[in-house]
Amino acid sequence: MGAVFADDGQHVDVSLMETQVGSIDRRMSMLLAYQYNGEISKRSATATAGGYPNGVFICLDGYVQIAGGRNYFDRVVAMMGAPDVLLEERWYAPEAQYDPELEDEFDAYFISWCLERTKQEIWQLAQESRVLSAPINTTSDLVDDTQFRQRGAFAEFDHPVAGTLLYPGRPFVMSESPWSIRRPAPLLGQHTDEVLGALGYSDADIAALRAQGVI
Repeated sequence: MGAVFADDGQHVDVSLMETQVGSIDRRMSMLLAYQYNGEISKRSATATAGGYPNGVFICLDGYVQIAGGRNYFDRVVAMMGAPDVLLEERWYAPEAQYDPELEDEFDAYFISWCLERTKQEIWQLAQESRVLSAPINTTSDLVDDTQFRQRGAFAEFDHPVAGTLLYPGRPFVMSESPWSIRRPAPLLGQHTDEVLGALGYSDADIAALRAQGVI
């Protein structure tokens, strides 16, 4: 728009991760499924048709998501330090990824391994082994995340009642237009007089409405 209206464009930096943090995964698709088909989305189990491990697993300080089934199983084994029991041929037979008994046995090994490590440690090991993974972050995890802090994804601001709080920061970064929070969320009725005045109500009119309990 700067290029169109001012003949001088700007670089706009939008973070995919910051955008995702401000939304709920698959929210719109689930909403539309209910709206048009009456379908109520449910939580899925850890096990999937894609083999194992695939899903959300408990760990030392929370939960971590792993997508390591079928063709990625050997990477998961490497991530776990290649224990002898997981190097046995039975795990690599064509039907192994669809065997519920093997899956239960593997889950016992895998969950035990996860419970000894934090989600960040597991995530780091997964990256090193090229396993699809992500920590399940809490709100506290997000606001303390190094990358989000460096990008200014959250900003502290003083509220007259609530005090100093952390708010979502700018939705994007523009190269020539610095961003700042101008004011906190308004108090109840804080701008009533201002809005009614802009609509043509006089001070006397507003006082009468207030006396009647309308505002």
